Order: sequence, then C-alpha cells, then structure tokens
Amino acid sequence: MKLKLFVLAALVAVIMVGGFHQGALAKGTRTRIALTASADYPAAKGKATYIVNGKQREFQVEVENVKKLAGQSVKVFVNGTQVGSAVVNSLGAARLYLNTNLGNAVPFIKAGDQVQVKTSAGKLIVSGKF
Repeated sequence: MKLKLFVLAALVAVIMVGGFHQGALAKGTRTRIALTASADYPAAKGKATYIVNGKQREFQVEVENVKKLAGQSVKVFVNGTQVGSAVVNSLGAARLYLNTNLGNAVPFIKAGDQVQVKTSAGKLIVSGKF
C-alpha cells in the first residue's frame, strides 16, 4: 500500500512540475543558443532550442524583457526566412513552439544558422547563431 501511495505521489509531483510536457523530447540531440539584444532593444534577451529525435524535430524560440511590445506580434526568422510568429504577453515575453509531431513545419537547423526575432515592422529585437 505504501508503495502505491509513493508511486502515485511521485506521478503527481512529475505532472505538477511539468515533467510530461506534450512536446518535450526525452531523447535525441538538443542544441540551445542564447539570443543577444539589438541596439534598439538593449534589455531584451532570448534563447532558441532545436531538438531532433529520429524523424521528430522541435524548434523553440523565446524572447523576454520587451514589455513595450506587449500585445504586438513578433516574427521569427531562420537564415532570413520567416518560420513563425508569436504575440508578446503583458509581461513582455513571447514564445514560438514548433514540433513536427503537431504538424508544424520545422526548419532543419545546422551549425552556423542564424535566428532572428523582429518586430512586425522589421526591427531586430534579438539574434544568435547555432
């Protein structure tokens, strides 16, 4: 009985901490880069993550500290090609999440590829290279 309660408690803890995120890939190759601020948005920061696990690919881009863009859409580019967009929330953060298992078109990322996040008007917010 104690073992069943322990297993149940452990399962609840994992779920509460977010251990079973629907898109998370437990295996495969994960590459993460920091995205640095542009001169127009010096407080901005971000990161990009690319995960490959067999045929499944996942690409995530996050930007924060852009509260003055709250409610606006930002565009995410890989090597100059727009791959998606996200809306900046009231806290000044935006997140793009793409996963092939969800039917999203996920770019193939390799070393040297450039990621940029820009305003809808085309001003650079953050950028970085894999």
